[in-house]
Amino acid sequence: MVRGGDERAVTVQIGAVLLLAILFSALALYQVNAVPVENEAVEIDHNRAVHDEMQELRNAIRTAGTSGDSQPTAVTLGTQYPSRSLATNPPNPTGTLETSDPGTLEIENAQVTEPVGVYDEAELANRLLGPHETRTLSYEPGYNEYRSAPTTRIEHSLAFNEFGETAVVLPGTDQRLVTDDAITIVLIDGTLSSTSSGSVTVDPIVDGPTAPVPIERTGDPIRITVPTETPSAWNETFEDDETVTVAGYDDATGELAIELGNDEYDLHVARAVVGDGDDPGNEFGEIERSTGGGSGDDRLPGPRVEVEINDSEVDYGDDLEIEMTIDNRGQPNDLRGGVALVEADWLIEGESLAGDVDLTDSTSDVDDRNVSIPTDGLDTGEEYTVSVGARDTRGIEAPVRGTATFEIDEDDEDDGDDGDGGDEPPSLELVGSPWTAGDDHSEVVFTIRNVGGETAEIDGVSLDSTTSDAVQVNDPSGPEVNFSTGGHLESGDGPTDAIEINGERNELDETATLEPNETTDVTLAEFEDDPGGGGRGDRVDVRNSELGVTMYDGDREHGFALAIENWAAGDATIDEDRSSSVYATGSVDVVEASVTGHVHAVEDVSVISSQISGDLEAGGSVDIDGWNVAGSVVGVESVHVADATVSGDVCSYGDISLDGSTVSGDVISVTGEVTSDGSTVDGETREDVGGTC
Repeated sequence: MVRGGDERAVTVQIGAVLLLAILFSALALYQVNAVPVENEAVEIDHNRAVHDEMQELRNAIRTAGTSGDSQPTAVTLGTQYPSRSLATNPPNPTGTLETSDPGTLEIENAQVTEPVGVYDEAELANRLLGPHETRTLSYEPGYNEYRSAPTTRIEHSLAFNEFGETAVVLPGTDQRLVTDDAITIVLIDGTLSSTSSGSVTVDPIVDGPTAPVPIERTGDPIRITVPTETPSAWNETFEDDETVTVAGYDDATGELAIELGNDEYDLHVARAVVGDGDDPGNEFGEIERSTGGGSGDDRLPGPRVEVEINDSEVDYGDDLEIEMTIDNRGQPNDLRGGVALVEADWLIEGESLAGDVDLTDSTSDVDDRNVSIPTDGLDTGEEYTVSVGARDTRGIEAPVRGTATFEIDEDDEDDGDDGDGGDEPPSLELVGSPWTAGDDHSEVVFTIRNVGGETAEIDGVSLDSTTSDAVQVNDPSGPEVNFSTGGHLESGDGPTDAIEINGERNELDETATLEPNETTDVTLAEFEDDPGGGGRGDRVDVRNSELGVTMYDGDREHGFALAIENWAAGDATIDEDRSSSVYATGSVDVVEASVTGHVHAVEDVSVISSQISGDLEAGGSVDIDGWNVAGSVVGVESVHVADATVSGDVCSYGDISLDGSTVSGDVISVTGEVTSDGSTVDGETREDVGGTC
């Protein structure tokens, strides 16, 4: 006879064992899947913060070298993971800030043209033209999860992130080694090598700067040789500069040669010692102009900068209007250099928006002017700070940047009010990136959207400019300008009928109508070079070029600056690590791979267990299943993110779904909904907000 109580006891024991097995399995899955994702988000946040600190360090070294004022700057080398009750963390990540091995900086094919202070031309040339020993600075993170994190470098006033073979300049840190009329050299001396999960403070000790020393070419163009770890960064920096050319790079010595286009420059030299190093002395600081003569005291601080904003609330899409006052005259209790101003620069703190203001048309030591600053990409309802710096003819910068705060007004983004009780007038905005079509990539397609409150009647178009070799658009078999929702311009069916790229308005044969929130694809076909007096020109591959286009809605003008990347025709599958961006006119599948760059597709993008170091954009849908996108994600039709981390914003014109994921930025659905299951969004979540991504 079997007793039923024993069966019940066995059943309870089996149930307890099964329950424990489920708990341990859940804990193991959390340890294997969730902990790495959460820790990677911590590492990405730290990496973004340390980029700002390296930017501050670059500015501190540059200010020390141009004004003689030293400012300590802290760099947080590592970070700490959140504590966990049941799961375990790996050791907290560390980072290393260090100087490079010494390299050689030298100015050749130049001579000093006049004495400065008590020094004659020969002595100045011997002291200043080199060769000099100098170093660069780099920050190398040692993360456990964010394995594609960049190395951040500071080289001769240029600060940039190095992703393999790709270099991205940090906002507001463009090179100041060479400008139109000045060469500013800050030599780095000393030895610094610090590795930890904490912070290290860098306090440069400075010699100099010198007073401006005039130099001129002696025959061949003036040449500057500088040490660099990343020549590609300098190639890209000087790519569009007509007065500076990268003449070559010596792999053996790690030295880059730069040739200058102008004949005369003012040379400023200083030395900054970081870490362990000898006192820099006064080799450069004692090169001063004699008192008197009206050239200004080169030891006095640079100009004072003040910034005012008449309206601290800026309508969405409008420029920020600032009034800046730059004063280099000083007061009896606040002496300044007293020389003319040369240049100002502005930046939106914490953002990639930055620019320069040329002051060479102002020969005075004081300047008042209004400046318009674009606010593209800034979020509504957020407060931002604009800062302005300036430099005088001595090469000395303002010791303190002028700042002012403003906010992007969210009310005017989508309320449909134009201020007189009616609907907001039509406003055409670019959606996503333009791409190429045709086997020879001689056609351009881009998407525009009417974000206003009234119907847009597009009745004209002008092709304003291009950096390609094209001079006209000519399609003998169809329209040169075609709108996917209706509307076109056909110059004629003959081989000589074309639309010239000259900025003149051309009337459409059929008006293109766009209702509020409606989008259309605009095709321009086919780009040709100069036909040489008749017939058709050769078709031009317009990849890697820029194009200016204006759409006319009656008397309203809507301008578009199109940057056309190196698109590949058709679909693309990336299943091996890639060190460059991906641009495909079809769909892109990234499978268990790392892409150092951006991923753009005209159709859909699928990412499976992969890592993208830049932005991800699709004209169709985006589906991410695992790992990380270090930039922003845009899917025109929809976005789905599962078990992944996105360091930037997520935006779609359709629905967005998040499943077990982390987004460091905002999540924005322009016309759809956002659903989230077990996900974390550090920024704002907004639905049906209108506008564009």
